[in-house]
Amino acid sequence: MEQSARLQEHAPELAAGHQPGANAASREALPRLGPAGRWVTGLGAAALVAWAGVLVAAPFYANRATLNMLYLVLYFVVLAGSWNLASGFTGYIHFGHVAFVGVGMYAAAIAIADGGWHWAAAVALGGVAAALYAAALSFPLLRVKGPYFTITTLALAEGTRILASSEYLEGITRAGSGIPLFLPLSFSAKYLLMLGLAAAVVATTYGLANSRLGLRLLAIREDEMAAENLGIETVRLKVGVFVLGAFLAGLAGAVHATYLSYVDPLNAFHIQYTLIPIVMAFFGGMGTVLGPVGGG
Repeated sequence: MEQSARLQEHAPELAAGHQPGANAASREALPRLGPAGRWVTGLGAAALVAWAGVLVAAPFYANRATLNMLYLVLYFVVLAGSWNLASGFTGYIHFGHVAFVGVGMYAAAIAIADGGWHWAAAVALGGVAAALYAAALSFPLLRVKGPYFTITTLALAEGTRILASSEYLEGITRAGSGIPLFLPLSFSAKYLLMLGLAAAVVATTYGLANSRLGLRLLAIREDEMAAENLGIETVRLKVGVFVLGAFLAGLAGAVHATYLSYVDPLNAFHIQYTLIPIVMAFFGGMGTVLGPVGGG
């Protein structure tokens, strides 16, 4: 209800497009925080900074088991946050997130094992490969709505797994034999990589939620037909945020491949990489900045 009221309040802003002076008028129209609101905001920011300090310092005081648990929590926070970008802001619930995680894993693993790439370049390739895969599928996929969209994305995830396991790609993916990875990268470094990625996802979500683009995405979620009538390019926005979510999921998958040190279709396309992030986003709050974090 609060988000619906916010959308109604800013309906002229959503329809303004790139008219001269629209940004200035939008800033003037935004409500200002009172002293109590600023105090609460400052307290929340201080708590986040404190938690960030604890997490950054974890490799210096935590044992391996604790650090391993924290790494996995951060990994699923990244997956939940990237899923939230694609689905939480648009209302298009999809079960295909694991496909982008797996594509990122395989792209990084193949680049390292067969191409001799540096791990950093391979991780970046994982994100790009997942984004390109999402871009190729998004235009036809996002024209399907409702439960048909959800079922289609589930089929996409399973189809990608089967394709990676098939004899047609066995020469590339090695199918069930898997791809072993041997990297001179400490576990603490892998943990800090995932922590940095989690921070990047939260920052990206915050920027999106507090932008005109975020308002337009929420308008699509509340009433897509009304959003189109306001002049919002719904398909383009849905594709953009879908690809962004896939890019971040691919990065997470690529980093996780270095953590596992072995990639095969079972661990690259495990259904938990979709189900756990969805549960986290639902419990924490879809379309919110810290929902995926709190849901974990």
